[in-house]
Amino acid sequence: MKSCMIIILLISLSHLWACSGWVENRAAMQQYAPENADISPDLVKANISATDYSSVVHIMRGKVQGNSLQRSMGGYVNHIYEARVMETLKGQSYENITFSVMAESDIDPILPDYPVIVSLCGRGPDAMYVPDNGYELPATQTLTTAARDFARKRNTIVPSKSICPE
Repeated sequence: MKSCMIIILLISLSHLWACSGWVENRAAMQQYAPENADISPDLVKANISATDYSSVVHIMRGKVQGNSLQRSMGGYVNHIYEARVMETLKGQSYENITFSVMAESDIDPILPDYPVIVSLCGRGPDAMYVPDNGYELPATQTLTTAARDFARKRNTIVPSKSICPE
């Protein structure tokens, strides 16, 4: 009986440790995400316009901030992602960024096998966050082209109101 309790304790401790650690994205990276006609190019343009920073990134790894007890209680937790910047659309250029995303506590980090377009609030490569749903989009060929075109033209367009706090 005592050995069973020790095994259960070890399994519980290893589960706690695994939940707080980084999960590596080992998927072979595709050039573009699969096309999705439900996402309008206008959304990516609005995202770029309304945030501090936007780029096309490859998510390299992710983790859930907090422990398994916090996750089991339900609600929301932060996912932290480290990404390699493939192309900067707005803001200062960085090689890598770290950003957070609020997610339901029962969801594991999402590590796609395609690039994503992120529009973030915050300043600096380690202090950014996704402000709301819809600001992290699959980098389809259509959306990436629209984002590039808009990013090139945005200096001639009247800026819209930022959703990011100053």
